[in-house]
Amino acid sequence: MKVEIKVHEKLEQSLSGWKWPVQRHTTDIIEATDEKQIADGMWTIDKNIWVGVNTADCAPVCMWKDGKVVVVHAGWRGLVDGIIENGLAMFSGEPECFVGPLYKKFEIQKDACYDQISARFGTVFFEESGGKVYFCFEDAVRSIVPKNTQWDGRNTFEDETLASWRRDKNYKFANWTMIRIIADDETV
Repeated sequence: MKVEIKVHEKLEQSLSGWKWPVQRHTTDIIEATDEKQIADGMWTIDKNIWVGVNTADCAPVCMWKDGKVVVVHAGWRGLVDGIIENGLAMFSGEPECFVGPLYKKFEIQKDACYDQISARFGTVFFEESGGKVYFCFEDAVRSIVPKNTQWDGRNTFEDETLASWRRDKNYKFANWTMIRIIADDETV
């Protein structure tokens, strides 16, 4: 199975010709339709549909196998609550995966966020330095996705061509990551 993945950096609006959910940091993954629904993931088996999510520090994760594609938006809440595992469970066996640009490590407070992350992962993905606590988000994502996952490698906070909520402090821009199935007779 062949797929095409695109990452569009720092767009003010969505692109035409594709489907995306209304994201609210849930663990829900829905089938691609014309109806806008709250979810943080979308899937399709239709070769004529792009599915995608927008991010600005969270991890966009694309998965594919056996004629199906899934894309999820995994922020720290979705990661803790299992959205990546929900996507992986939609396949019989291990799918191929791609993780787009994300904020690799960020400061958090010892509050509800810290409590929820440590309840799920323990303290293995925390670093303390200079009285501050950092969550190693990329390492936590790596602990869940298959070992052969492809990585974009860019850090949203450091790369100014990418949208970053924590750096820019606004929701005007987003990075859009999308995936589609390439038809057997199609050349890209």
